[in-house]
Amino acid sequence: MQVHNVFLSAEAKQDLRTIQQDTYRKSHSRVVAQAYLKRIRRHLRMLAHTAALRPFYPGSSEATAACRFCTAEHHIAYFIVDKRGVRVVRILPRYRRADTHLLRD
Repeated sequence: MQVHNVFLSAEAKQDLRTIQQDTYRKSHSRVVAQAYLKRIRRHLRMLAHTAALRPFYPGSSEATAACRFCTAEHHIAYFIVDKRGVRVVRILPRYRRADTHLLRD
């Protein structure tokens, strides 16, 4: 099994900051917010080994055709695998429409 490097896009990094802020706002605990973010990052690190096994996103546009996805706690990470490694494009809550947000990248 091939091991890939995992990179976060600028949008994915911003998504992680937003997730941490939202979790803190809901829980009023920095410890809870940091622990939740740590669990999401663990899911993302596992993509280094499992990216090729993940399904493609069933989007209807050419822009999303190469995207794969995986769940990361209550969020979904969308990523692209190429010869440089795994590039995480976005990390969105499950209720957000990915088509709308993936097309902006």
